[in-house]
Amino acid sequence: MLFFNLEWCTVTGRSPGSSLRKHVQIETSLACQALCEAETGCLSFVYHDDKECFLLDRKYEGNFQYEGETKMANKGEVDCPEWYTTQAPAPTKMLKHVGCYVDDVKDRAMAYKHKIKFLGVQECAEVCRTLGAVYMGYQWQRQCWCADERDNVMKHGPGTGCKNGMGGPKWPLDPLLDLYEVSSPVTVDPVVTVKEAWCTQEGRSPGKSLVHHTDVNTMLECQELCEAHSECLSIVKDGEGNCFLLARRFNKNYEHRAGSMVANRGQTKHCKKLERVGCYKDVVGDRAMSRQHWDKGISIEQCAHNCRELGAHYSGYQWQKQCWCANELEDVMKHGESTACDANGKGGFGAFDLYVIKDAAVASTFELDGCYKDKVGDRAMPKKVYGLSAEFAAEECAARCKDNHYDHFAIQWQKQCWCGSGTELSKIKRHGSSLFCTNNRGGSGKYAAFSLYRMN
Repeated sequence: MLFFNLEWCTVTGRSPGSSLRKHVQIETSLACQALCEAETGCLSFVYHDDKECFLLDRKYEGNFQYEGETKMANKGEVDCPEWYTTQAPAPTKMLKHVGCYVDDVKDRAMAYKHKIKFLGVQECAEVCRTLGAVYMGYQWQRQCWCADERDNVMKHGPGTGCKNGMGGPKWPLDPLLDLYEVSSPVTVDPVVTVKEAWCTQEGRSPGKSLVHHTDVNTMLECQELCEAHSECLSIVKDGEGNCFLLARRFNKNYEHRAGSMVANRGQTKHCKKLERVGCYKDVVGDRAMSRQHWDKGISIEQCAHNCRELGAHYSGYQWQKQCWCANELEDVMKHGESTACDANGKGGFGAFDLYVIKDAAVASTFELDGCYKDKVGDRAMPKKVYGLSAEFAAEECAARCKDNHYDHFAIQWQKQCWCGSGTELSKIKRHGSSLFCTNNRGGSGKYAAFSLYRMN
């Protein structure tokens, strides 16, 4: 019996992987559901908008792989399971339809266009809520648009011809959009307390390990696995999702492995960092770093140790033998980037490898103020600091700006840290608000936008 009248709960975005059977030229996801209902071994299906239907022999408890134009459903699940309802927008959230309006491709009524096409109306609304938008627009039966309260979304006047709440017909006709007011916006909890993450350091090959876990997304997840293992004394995580639990602690970064991080169990204070920022030019008559250590030919770690004892925030290695130190107020990148550094991390001819070595500061709390525009030639904030890891960008930026006696900080380009003062908020916000921040870490790609925080 085929239950066409009881549509299964569907999730947007699942790549099928291996399948029992693939059908083509299937017009709707409901027709794909019927094929799964008729297939004895089918436990779920994936339907793609190019009319492909994949019947699968397994059920899913999470939407692990994202693919924007697919729908996935588990067999017989008419009511959405708990794992779906905790990840997806509830269909009951308020969404007020304002009407059908004209748009102009050369003078858009709405500021933000979402890159994923063919979202549902409720999914588009959730995207706009997450951005803090007030208005949502659906156009050409496939495009999701968002705007804030300052955009004149009705400036081209009302239109006729919108259908099924998803705008006008497809290109090449004049664009029409169905306009909605988005209420009950999703907001980030404004008070964020720094987690007790262990001190991390870049670059360590694991060697022999107690346990090797895969598909681990963050250092914190790897840390939790170590905490659950009685013999684990340290962890190494690489950029490919591998988490290694080790039966020994490390005091030095003996072997460099790009993209990997090491942490000793339980160490949350007096973190000693050694994070490579990049390769930069130096000029003999105008040094980028103020102090050269007398001892030559030492290791990179020993250079960092010597600079820490001087109270420096940066160490630099040059000419394969020279150790340099600098504090955080020095413009160590003033001569620009270089490609002359050797692969061993010890600089090169007229160039030095720059490292961040600053001890982590005491944890701070901070509140998200909002997302704001920036301009490369007219920066909104006065001071820029460097060397943030993307995973702990906000926490690291807060610590560094606090050390420099600032009470506000901003994250831009996902890992760039800027500091400013609350007495200059009008200047900081002078370019206006933006809708292009993601992950509360500013814009990415072509969007010059920053997430602004206030420290408590």
